[in-house]
Amino acid sequence: MDISQSSLNNLEVTPVASEQLTKKQKRMAKQRVPVTLQSFELLNVIGEGKFGTVLLVKKKDSGKLFAMKIIKKSIIRKRQFAHRIIQEKDILAFCNNNFMTKLHYSFQNQNNLFLILDYCSGGDLFNYISKKNTISEKDAKFYAAQIVLMLEYLHSQNIVYRDLKPENILIEKNGYLKLGDFGYARQNMDSIEAKSVCGTPHYFPPEMITREGHGKPVDWWALGCVIYEMVFGATPFDDSNQKILFDRIKNSPVIFENDKNKKVSNNFKDIVNKLLKKNQNERLGTASIEEIKSHPWFDKMDWTALSNQTIAAPFIPAVKKVSDVSNFDITFTNKDVSDYNNDSTDCSSDDDSDEYQNFYYDCSQKQL
Repeated sequence: MDISQSSLNNLEVTPVASEQLTKKQKRMAKQRVPVTLQSFELLNVIGEGKFGTVLLVKKKDSGKLFAMKIIKKSIIRKRQFAHRIIQEKDILAFCNNNFMTKLHYSFQNQNNLFLILDYCSGGDLFNYISKKNTISEKDAKFYAAQIVLMLEYLHSQNIVYRDLKPENILIEKNGYLKLGDFGYARQNMDSIEAKSVCGTPHYFPPEMITREGHGKPVDWWALGCVIYEMVFGATPFDDSNQKILFDRIKNSPVIFENDKNKKVSNNFKDIVNKLLKKNQNERLGTASIEEIKSHPWFDKMDWTALSNQTIAAPFIPAVKKVSDVSNFDITFTNKDVSDYNNDSTDCSSDDDSDEYQNFYYDCSQKQL
């Protein structure tokens, strides 16, 4: 009797299971349709860098907005930076954190590599600081604390960012920050890479200039520079002459004054000085992230609430519509986007003979 009942149950379940399998197969088939340049409507230029351009785009089938990073193969091939772009894509695909830009898709065509990322309508922190000239200590603390959480996550995954600066920090529509541009980030960095010089000179720590070898403390130095820059409107050792700049980075103390005689708290001076210790082994954060989070300047900071993004942001980007690009530099947004529509050399999949094998990525397939 038990056996026959079991058989009956199996007969009843089979059609349902078959129907579910068919639905799953259809869903997977739909997800496997390759994403290409032709999958997007190109709306605006919103940024430019050494290797390419960033556009605001809309995915045609869903209407969702993304940032499209276009990287010219000819430039990175000439400068032998192909491995950096591949590592950037791999790190973006690996990371899963509210304070990181998410990689949704990556693909290529004959001329370019494409990364499809979160679109942050508030522009970048550099543009925000530039418009305001300087910001208050209180607001700087709100932003700095988020950068601490970004670096805490990256370092926990053994990733060194190596290019922390306001231009790479984006502002979301809710006023919170996301870290973008992982071109110089490295996971499980080897000894050769640790002695390389990379990033942006104004944020270099002494150990990078001297090539003595660098690691996670390089990011804490850059944090000190960014905190100072938010409040004073310039980096702490600023000079247009690179030789003088590097000499100041290696030898000069931090000066907490400018032509406006801006006053800052003693706790502000203390945390900046400790983050900008010339000796990386003595730098705040090197021993433990708690050194930074428990510093008096962050007194009363609710780290859990900040992580959950429930603290009211001091600035909410003003946008007239979702595709508004008014928070981005007009140097970029005034450029004609139509030139990028002329590139019709789409590749639907990775070419085995290509140096960018397995570059294609679709985050929806990752979640299956």
